[in-house]
Amino acid sequence: MDLFEDAPLFAGPVRHVADTLATSKGRGRPKGAANKRTTQMRDTLLKMGFQHPMMNLAALANADPVRLSAELACDRLDAANMILKANAELLPYFESKRPTEVHVEERSLGVLVVGDMTTKAVADGVFSLTGIVGESDTDQ
Repeated sequence: MDLFEDAPLFAGPVRHVADTLATSKGRGRPKGAANKRTTQMRDTLLKMGFQHPMMNLAALANADPVRLSAELACDRLDAANMILKANAELLPYFESKRPTEVHVEERSLGVLVVGDMTTKAVADGVFSLTGIVGESDTDQ
């Protein structure tokens, strides 16, 4: 071990590995960072006059089912279902999701003893089948 105490881990021809490790920030883009190509494509489409899909969805959510069914040449029920789906898609942007409720069902299991079994009272209110009580048993 004394031979390796003064020797650097990355020395000589592999010194660049140490420099690379020291300056690297991790693999890929950071979590939550936008993809550059996606951002560029979105900006290009908006400059070309395309409306943001969220605006299209909002317009559909506020549409009149009678006028929408006439415009799309579909049943009023189909138009109403389209409006309902659009509203369901937009709902999380208006109202936050409620936390999931956790119901804990506590069940206690008994002990079934078949036949005659003698017990000994070894402490106040503590019965033991073996007559031996450990420290953790008496603390309960």
